[in-house]
Amino acid sequence: MRTEWDATRRQFLSAALSGALVNGRSDAKPTPPSDATLAEFPVNPDGDPLIVPMKIAGKEYPFVVDTGAQGTFIDDSLAPLLGPALEVEVNVNGNSPAKAHLWPKMRLGEMDLSMVANAMVVRMNLKPLREVLGCDVYGVLGFDWLKWQILHVDFRNGRIQFLRQSPRPRGTVIPLEIDDDQVFFRAVVPALGDVRLKLDTGFNGTIELRPSEFGRFNKSKVLKRITSSSVGGISLTGEMRGEDKGILDSVNLGDQRHTNVLVSLPWSLDLNPDGAKSRGAGLLGLGILSAYAVTFDFPQKRMYLNNRKLDDGWTNNHSGVACVRREGRTIVRWIEATSPWRQAGVVVGDEIVAIDGKDASKMSLCDLQRSLRQVGKPMLLRAKRDEQMHEYSVLMQAK
Repeated sequence: MRTEWDATRRQFLSAALSGALVNGRSDAKPTPPSDATLAEFPVNPDGDPLIVPMKIAGKEYPFVVDTGAQGTFIDDSLAPLLGPALEVEVNVNGNSPAKAHLWPKMRLGEMDLSMVANAMVVRMNLKPLREVLGCDVYGVLGFDWLKWQILHVDFRNGRIQFLRQSPRPRGTVIPLEIDDDQVFFRAVVPALGDVRLKLDTGFNGTIELRPSEFGRFNKSKVLKRITSSSVGGISLTGEMRGEDKGILDSVNLGDQRHTNVLVSLPWSLDLNPDGAKSRGAGLLGLGILSAYAVTFDFPQKRMYLNNRKLDDGWTNNHSGVACVRREGRTIVRWIEATSPWRQAGVVVGDEIVAIDGKDASKMSLCDLQRSLRQVGKPMLLRAKRDEQMHEYSVLMQAK
């Protein structure tokens, strides 16, 4: 999640780029820690945001584990559980200043999330984030705490572990760079050299490039099928923006080569101070990381990539539809003019009721948006508009 405390940020990409976000398992209980494991929780195996149950004042609240957030954020509704607000104002997303508090007493399984003296959390309204995720997320656990931790995320088996000590080196080893509560590494684009990327587990896309890199890759013809989309990112305030997209021929993470990778460039990036804040780096998200069992050893500044899935599948056609969930209703927030669903008759504001007979309200937003972009299979969508039901049929074609 690209969350600068004093910059406009997109928090998550919509389905138009890389699929939607998952209904986090907020009721997940940690397994008892072993000698090597401090805490362990189930996560969705499909590369959706990592959501864990944070305990505050004896009650659990879902938090997103986000290496791309420099700070830790807590929802306004939990203000009574925090101490008095500090005389410090934090400008988030260019809106009215958010409140800062001293780090509260929190537990993650058996782990005590104590921080150094005078560490802060930022309190703000996370309702738009809950709408995008489709679940009751009440906090973002950022890199200000994560930088001290060792995490193992096994997407194939659907689990995240917080480890007591560094594991035995296995698989591809990637050196990490930590700077100003941000974590970076260097990937290699054949024939063009290094590209610096920020590790962002709050970004469920594949790779987002800075304008200079996007232009250089395009000029060198290592990018193909460049398109523009009106459906790009969704901010914490619910605002959306477009982006340019292309297919990168190949990129290497150590000795792991990925081909035909979907990359993006947000349209309004030039209006963001984020480029300087992120030290001129792009982003690498869960769209690629979820191909592995990943160990992040932040104290030793190493990342280990193991057990890669055989198929990447990132270049499949996407639905061009972005949805949010409001009071249990799944609402079309944006839809591209070129989307097959738009051409079939779906419009912004429609409430999706069912897909192929499945009750949309009982599907996570992630599963729902995956269903909307299935290729080669006729799909039937039922939607409500002005209290009237409509049905739309689409056969999504691969591009």
